[in-house]
Amino acid sequence: MTTRIFFTLDSLGAVHYLYQYSLQQFMDQVYFVLNQNEQLKAIPKSEPGLRLKMITKQLFTSINQTVGQGLLQEHQMLFTLRLA
Repeated sequence: MTTRIFFTLDSLGAVHYLYQYSLQQFMDQVYFVLNQNEQLKAIPKSEPGLRLKMITKQLFTSINQTVGQGLLQEHQMLFTLRLA
């Protein structure tokens, strides 16, 4: 799932030449979701399925919010749909 999110970010360059995102930017978001997310910390490690679901949801939300702010308005919905 995370690879699909990254390659969606990577393919944004085809939409507009200014949309260039690096693997490091993506990994910073992954790190934030894994280490700074209070909702994830509330789920016990004995529930791996539930934790994976929360990680995926939070990563999608985090990427959509941070990247979506930098897109032109007509490209924001396209990006959200490509993520989904």
